[in-house]
This record gives sequence, structure tokens and C-alpha cells, in this order.
Amino acid sequence: MSNERELELVHRRDEILHETMTLTANVVQSLEQQQKLAFDTQENLHNQNFLLSLANDKMRLMNQ
Repeated sequence: MSNERELELVHRRDEILHETMTLTANVVQSLEQQQKLAFDTQENLHNQNFLLSLANDKMRLMNQ
């Protein structure tokens, strides 16, 4: 194999590694965003559950 061909292959390998690194970084960023969304959703559901519990208690008091 000629040196020129080897250099082409090394260059292509480097391009593929760079593309892989970029894709991996994008996946990590997406997963971090999903994790934050899941946390925010959990917090919102907790708050809604608390408000519904308060409303339920108020309705019980009104029905007595």
C-alpha cells in the first residue's frame, strides 16, 4: 500500500472519529435535556398532586 493511500485512509479514519465524537456529544446533550425534562415533569406532577390533595380536603370539609 502506498504512503498516499495510507494517508487517505488515516484522514478518512480521522473524519469518521470526528463525526462519531460529534454524534456522541449530541446524544449526551439530548440525554441531559431528557433527564432535565423528566425531573421537571416529576416536580410538576408532585405539585399538581399536592394541589389536588388540598382541593380534595377542602371539598371534604365543605361536604361535612
